[in-house]
Amino acid sequence: LTDAVYLVASTSGDRETFAGITVKPDGRVLFNLLVEYVPGGDLAEIVKRQGGLDESTIVLYTRGVLNGLVYLHGTSIDHCDVKGNNVLVGQDEDVVKLANLGYATWMDDGCQGQGIMSGTPLYMALEVARGEE
Repeated sequence: LTDAVYLVASTSGDRETFAGITVKPDGRVLFNLLVEYVPGGDLAEIVKRQGGLDESTIVLYTRGVLNGLVYLHGTSIDHCDVKGNNVLVGQDEDVVKLANLGYATWMDDGCQGQGIMSGTPLYMALEVARGEE
């Protein structure tokens, strides 16, 4: 048996982005997001290195994260683990990409999936970490 790979969506323009799924022989579904190399590092590294960010940079990065979520949600995928380590920033700071879809689920399942909590507990609301929401 081999993996079945499906392309869910692609975008065109200055940068190509592909979202897809891999279905393993045992039925597990893995989400894949393939993007170009982003040399600036992740947002958590940048904040640590610079000791914070100015407001205009925060707005720029937030807009990029929201655009990424709109893209994923348009393909019916919930990221479920948005945090600084999973936000990649280009060297010129105009490129912001979401990375690491290890906890991603279909939107119909929600980030709780089939009763299984996903995401990084440190970044969750207390109610979510407790399984109350």
